[in-house]
Amino acid sequence: ADEAWEYLPAVAGREESVHLARFAEASPFDPELASRWEGLRAVRGQLLAALERARAAKVIGGGLEAAVTLYAEGDTLALLRAYDHQLATLCIVSQARVASLAEIPAGLA
Repeated sequence: ADEAWEYLPAVAGREESVHLARFAEASPFDPELASRWEGLRAVRGQLLAALERARAAKVIGGGLEAAVTLYAEGDTLALLRAYDHQLATLCIVSQARVASLAEIPAGLA
């Protein structure tokens, strides 16, 4: 750890060793953040179940072969749009797009 510490930019008053440095206290529990992640985990669970069905049907070999569009409305749509740049990583797919329920193609509705 000290080797990496040495490569950080020098700052006045910085301790000589990372082991002597004082760090900011962790933030207290944030119920709003916990609620957002609960919502994201719920959507992820539904998506993973659908991906597993597609994998079992030999439509895909695995999640990274999937590009998905998540259709939602209301609070769920707002939540997904707030995290749209992280959804592919969170859901372990190659690509994730967010759209409103009004955008569902006629053949999928």
